[in-house]
Amino acid sequence: MDAADTSSSFSRLLLNLWIGLCRPCVGLPQDFYLLGFRCQCIEHQFHNQRRELVQPELLIASAECHHAVSFEWKNGRNLVDDQLNRYQGLSPADLIREAYLRAVETTTQEVVIIGREEHEDALKLGLANGSYRFALLVVTEEGLKLVANDFVKAELSDLFKPTYLLDWSRVPTEFIRVMGDSPDWEIAEAIVPAMLARATRGAVRFEIDDLCRDVSEHWPIMGNPGKDGIRSKVRDVLRMGVNGQLSGFFGLENNTIRPSTQLRSPDLKRRSETLKGLRSAQTRFIESLRAGTQQMALFPTSALE
Repeated sequence: MDAADTSSSFSRLLLNLWIGLCRPCVGLPQDFYLLGFRCQCIEHQFHNQRRELVQPELLIASAECHHAVSFEWKNGRNLVDDQLNRYQGLSPADLIREAYLRAVETTTQEVVIIGREEHEDALKLGLANGSYRFALLVVTEEGLKLVANDFVKAELSDLFKPTYLLDWSRVPTEFIRVMGDSPDWEIAEAIVPAMLARATRGAVRFEIDDLCRDVSEHWPIMGNPGKDGIRSKVRDVLRMGVNGQLSGFFGLENNTIRPSTQLRSPDLKRRSETLKGLRSAQTRFIESLRAGTQQMALFPTSALE
């Protein structure tokens, strides 16, 4: 798979990659995992020592290496000088105080930028113009390539010389299945099966946040900005569904989803017919989202009886 040609957003691809690199994961190298790196937080917003806000895409740390890495990925060609300057003000003490890391994980820390190969020259220029020493990686068909500046830890730089080889087709997608910038149809593909699973287990109601946890394994370590984006997108897609093709199967009131009683009917024949109808409705709903024909409902439906 071409790393730049994926139905997932660029950010979700990289997020799932680095989560996989920091745990035992079939098909991915284990160098970072064996060095002790673990995911600490995702899109967590906090202050640097100058009381300026920073929000790394992902923060990983290793007690064995006594080192933490804050990642910022760039889908486009431009770097924002103000953002880089705020990262420049980040210190180990900030990570302990604001990101709740341990001192043993933050003896040293750094920021790493990841972008697309086609924007390499522009990204390198943006770093050079501000005299920023952040390591710059670019996504290539073969993996991740270090194209500017070294890591603080030499053993990390060595992993990327010349390229950290990856099979992009083996990058998992299940750790973070959706994000706030995911297309509507991807949201629907993730949440409707999760809704069905809860309904068939006998749930009479569940919350939007329950669905978000179902489709984002690392929801507990995600910061409020990341959670808010996913939560809002899931709510919007749910509103379209329960006012469209999913009407009669689920109801939505505020943030509470109520499955139809027929989905947990003791009458096996009735329940089987309802499930068959729901699967057909799910297919039509996702197809309409792909085609862009599904319209946003202005108001949520009331809960089903």
